[in-house]
Amino acid sequence: MNKKNRLILSVTIVVVLLGYLLLTSGSQNQYEVSGAVAAKETYLFSWDKIPGNDNVQFAESLAKNFGIDWVKTAKIEKIDTGNTINIYTEKNSLSLTLNDAKTKTILKIDDGRTDEFIAKTENGNLNIYMDTLGDKTIIVNGSLVLGTDHWDPITKTLTFKLTDSIATIDVVYIGDKPNMPPEATSIQATVTGHFNNDTFEAFRMLTKCPSKYEGAVSPVDNQSK
Repeated sequence: MNKKNRLILSVTIVVVLLGYLLLTSGSQNQYEVSGAVAAKETYLFSWDKIPGNDNVQFAESLAKNFGIDWVKTAKIEKIDTGNTINIYTEKNSLSLTLNDAKTKTILKIDDGRTDEFIAKTENGNLNIYMDTLGDKTIIVNGSLVLGTDHWDPITKTLTFKLTDSIATIDVVYIGDKPNMPPEATSIQATVTGHFNNDTFEAFRMLTKCPSKYEGAVSPVDNQSK
């Protein structure tokens, strides 16, 4: 998680699965996610379609995220055997360079700013994504996938899968065991923590089964209050 998005105080962000962001009221320095899978990565463009069909989308995403409208009318070219994209006008320029493993690309703007994007090969295309959530503390809501939970009483670690019926994430929670009756046919869960690659690491967990919340707060969270 290399992209560090700025935290917005006293606001939570509800992230819809398709990646649209909606500001709502909430607790300080926390972001609330609607559904089990946060839009951790926002699609920007296909590397293979630059220059080409993704030129407009590419330029608009850069202009929107970095406030550089000049890219909309800039020239675009690939150099270094296709591993670097240059965008330039008479007064401005930027470059994006793929690493050797083709897993990330480095953005360098002529005003000194740099950034890093995620590169993924999907269906034969090299697609570029922006890390949306980074390492922020966020709140994720979803349904526990029954049968996937495992509790280790020695380390006080609970692992399970959380879903919104469309997508699923792996969760690791460390703290007191929350209320999870074995006879329950449905368990709603709210977990607070952050993403570590594709795993959500939670320090707080609430369960609703079926109508009453039972909470478990880790010792670390108690000490922080």
